[in-house]
Amino acid sequence: MYLLKVSFCLVAFYALYTAVFKNATFFHFNRCYLLFSLLASFILPVIQLHLFTSHYEFINLPALDTLSELEYNSGPSPEPTRHGVNSINYVRVISIIYFTGLFLLFMRFVFFTARMIRLKRGAVSYKMSKLTIVRADLLQPFSFLNWVFIPEGKQIDPFVLEHERAHVNQYHWVDLLFIELASMAIWFNPLMMLYRRAIKLQHEYLADAHTVERGAQLEQYLNCLLTQIQPENAHHPINQFYSKSIKKRIVMMIKDKTPQRFSGMYLFLIPIVCFMLVAFSAEPVAINVQPTEVVIVEDGAPSIAPVEMAKAKISSGYGERLHPVTHKKQMHLGIDLILPQGEPVMSTADGVVVESVNDEYRGNYVIVKHDEIYTTSYSHLESAKVKAGDKIQKGQLLGYVGSTGKLSTEPHLHYEVLKNGKNVDPEDYLPK
Repeated sequence: MYLLKVSFCLVAFYALYTAVFKNATFFHFNRCYLLFSLLASFILPVIQLHLFTSHYEFINLPALDTLSELEYNSGPSPEPTRHGVNSINYVRVISIIYFTGLFLLFMRFVFFTARMIRLKRGAVSYKMSKLTIVRADLLQPFSFLNWVFIPEGKQIDPFVLEHERAHVNQYHWVDLLFIELASMAIWFNPLMMLYRRAIKLQHEYLADAHTVERGAQLEQYLNCLLTQIQPENAHHPINQFYSKSIKKRIVMMIKDKTPQRFSGMYLFLIPIVCFMLVAFSAEPVAINVQPTEVVIVEDGAPSIAPVEMAKAKISSGYGERLHPVTHKKQMHLGIDLILPQGEPVMSTADGVVVESVNDEYRGNYVIVKHDEIYTTSYSHLESAKVKAGDKIQKGQLLGYVGSTGKLSTEPHLHYEVLKNGKNVDPEDYLPK
């Protein structure tokens, strides 16, 4: 879910860049915008603002026959089955695919870096000002980190060196390393290829502008660009002098500069960021209790549902049940509430958090002690938003529905109520 939110941010930011900023000659602004939007795409989804309140009412749904987990006290055992067919843990499958792709891309980057280091070590290199010039067996000049690689045995135009010097001095290689890491993290999104090309193009615009500002005649520099055109290597963190983007670079060099008064258009970024913050923030939950509802009135007793019951299904109730694998009867100490991942989980009464940890089988779970009589437990959370020792109120957010722990095969909440240290039926404490 987090990576999907990151992808959504990238789409919104890149759409704004394409529609408004792409053809402007504010190259520094465009470079900063692309880097900021890329970084913000990874940060905004984890910022939680509580601006609005979500109201809902409770309804009771009949218990279903499906089962979602094994008992905690049964120890490690095979995955549950349904109707005799092995259930597929889709979260685990997707995780394996994702981390496999991440590992392959990381290894590709490592091998490419090692190849560049070997190329430098096997070639003649020398210092020129702050640059390290490397003459190697290659077709075209390019810069990698603070090294400038040029073909051996060929005379290099001073414009080329000045262009590559701009890449190094303006730290364009830092941008490329950053976007390389971001591309690894979200490798499944094809938009990252467009992001990489966009920021490389801004690098070329900046280097071209620097070269012309340093005294290069525009006509001579354009002729230098046209003397040789090579395919662009868009998949590695390098800057090349010759690339298939030459036409765009020439257009940018000869077009009229965008008036400074149009720099205010970058303020369009503010509403986009605000929209993202609101869209990804969790909503505090307010409980609407109808007058006809019957609730427990004992002090400290749970009196509301831990989740929005309108979205939930009770897949396994409290009491003995037939073990889905061994077909033996076992005691189920709580109820399983199936609902979408990321739904809020709330404390069902005032109390103090006594545990908020991650367990191998229960996943992320929270235990709340309400008084000397009642305690409640919430397991398999995607994440917990409270810590041990926190004083909480009824209806306060504890975390979000997830599928963590070995005993979970789908997003759900395992909810338990203990009275005087013994488990009781949680359904007795749900609003009727």
